[in-house]
Amino acid sequence: MSENKAIGQVNAGQFVVSIDRGSQLPIYRQIYEGIRLSILDGRIACGERLPSSKELAQFLSVNRLTVLKSFLELANKGYVQTISGAGTFVIHGGAAENAMSFQPPDDAKQEHPPIRFSSFAHGLMANWMSEPGGAPEVETNNVAPPFDELPVDRWQKLLNQATRIVRAVSRTDSSSPTGCARLRQTLADYLRRARGVECSPEQIVVFSQPETANYLICRLLLNTGDAAAVENPGGTGTRHALAFHGARVVPISVDAEGLVVQCLYDSAEAIKVVFVTPSHHDPTGIELSLSRRFELLRWARQRGALIVEEDDDAACRYGDQTPPMVHTDGDRNVIYRYNFGKTLFPLVRAGFLVLPAKLVALFEHALHILEFEISPFEQGALADFIAEGHYERYLKRIRNVYAPRRAYLVQALTVNFGKAISISNARVGRQALVWLQSDRSDEFLLACARKAGLPLSSTGSSYVCEPKRGEFLINCSHLSEEDMRRSVNVFAALTKAGEDQVERLPASWFQSNQVLPKL
Repeated sequence: MSENKAIGQVNAGQFVVSIDRGSQLPIYRQIYEGIRLSILDGRIACGERLPSSKELAQFLSVNRLTVLKSFLELANKGYVQTISGAGTFVIHGGAAENAMSFQPPDDAKQEHPPIRFSSFAHGLMANWMSEPGGAPEVETNNVAPPFDELPVDRWQKLLNQATRIVRAVSRTDSSSPTGCARLRQTLADYLRRARGVECSPEQIVVFSQPETANYLICRLLLNTGDAAAVENPGGTGTRHALAFHGARVVPISVDAEGLVVQCLYDSAEAIKVVFVTPSHHDPTGIELSLSRRFELLRWARQRGALIVEEDDDAACRYGDQTPPMVHTDGDRNVIYRYNFGKTLFPLVRAGFLVLPAKLVALFEHALHILEFEISPFEQGALADFIAEGHYERYLKRIRNVYAPRRAYLVQALTVNFGKAISISNARVGRQALVWLQSDRSDEFLLACARKAGLPLSSTGSSYVCEPKRGEFLINCSHLSEEDMRRSVNVFAALTKAGEDQVERLPASWFQSNQVLPKL
């Protein structure tokens, strides 16, 4: 069902956002489209202030993070600008109105020769459409932490503090393209303290977003046609980056011990780089066994290959954590990568690499040329946030939030589905990997989950080939226990109903825990 709600910032009913919670279009995108169209048709004039993200989230009964993502998209497209302490203002009204009144030239409707794309572009689109199920769906940031748990006030204070000393930062810390010296020293100290990794600040390269790290690794280490290995199943971001740069993606199977290293030995491909998530495999949550870690290091040394170790999700594991592979590598073949976006988005998207000493000069020279810059304000604030112990205390707090939520989710699923569901026992907090035994299609189950408000997603896109039917991830980080109970109860009831019956259910039923009515 659709919900139409007017946003009364200055004039009540100034514009309308239509939210359809049964739509496949993410809610943040629906909010974005509603505001964008209101700007284009003149209901919001250039210079007017939008409601705050908190006000709008409360008004629409959505998560504040969802509204922030909509505002970010509007800003990226040039419709609005956010001014710290003042609010978010429309800046595109006049241009939009001019664009709407623009008259095309007389020959605009005539046929013209098509634009000729490069072979690279054709290859890119061919790879894009060859994904399981066609072109990948637009995904929400399911890995983002609950907004209410983010250290927003602390971060704002540190960011303001870093801004006040901008001249000192500019003189001393912003000269290196690999990141300011103080932040790199702070990161080296943190790795030694929290993850048992010994490295020098000079080995650390700070990047502003994950795409930058992928670009550098692919551009500097792989030629077009070179082979790179990825876990199957595994994260889609790395796979898309490799395809974007023309590398041949070699899928390597994963079992109960993690990446099957024997498959690397058996492969006929001359694999130059292997991407692996040993501390928390995506999506299964499996931890790479110690024997497999040493076996993988031996393979890399024998073949002269490099290992890219992605450690993003290690912070959300419960209990004792195994040190990363770079800890035992001896500065030879492992590039360590960490992304703060998994724990601090949308406050921070930055991350860093720890390079073997032999690669430092290459990456530094490339960054001098490419000029991938990260704000000195953000670097200063991040250095203080880590050095003062705020980051480690924050991680401990969110682990304590995730653990009971995941336990409650497992309990609710078990009560409702019994033996018809299997749940991974991986020691990670924000999501659960489940296998549903059902004679219904995955598409029907996903539609039921959307209607129930349960953040369930298929793992199909994680597979290079042969995705598993009935395998899903459920994100529990943003749901309260009450919301989780209701969503799971409703989802279970819907999966047992016929498709026609589900379509005819009244909207009020989804907010209750009633048994299915006879229609």
